[in-house]
Amino acid sequence: MARMCLIAEHDPWDIQLLRLYAEQLGFGITQAFETQAVVSLTKQTHPDVLLLEVELPGAFGYQKVIRQIQSDPDVSQTTIILISRFGLSPVSCGDAAGLQTLLKPATCRGLQDCLEKAGAWRQQDVS
Repeated sequence: MARMCLIAEHDPWDIQLLRLYAEQLGFGITQAFETQAVVSLTKQTHPDVLLLEVELPGAFGYQKVIRQIQSDPDVSQTTIILISRFGLSPVSCGDAAGLQTLLKPATCRGLQDCLEKAGAWRQQDVS
């Protein structure tokens, strides 16, 4: 069964890049375009990895998304990688301390490095 990646991003260009890179690394893809959809889609699809844009539009911020996912035993094992255009430090994210941050514009190597550091991907995972 393919490992799943939920891409929570609103920019079409970034979505295309992240989709391409995640697929190259062996992931199946689902997508969310605003914060309200991220938690419910995570609960429905149980992705292995959530790529969460910190600037994602919606009624509540990425911190609330992180808290809800990490507090739900059914999906708390989901690896969360933050995506930021501004070089946001994970330590500055409060509740997100310790999460990997992928800077935009993303590269495949950058995504691979974040996934490896988070323990969510290894070279042998690609068939």
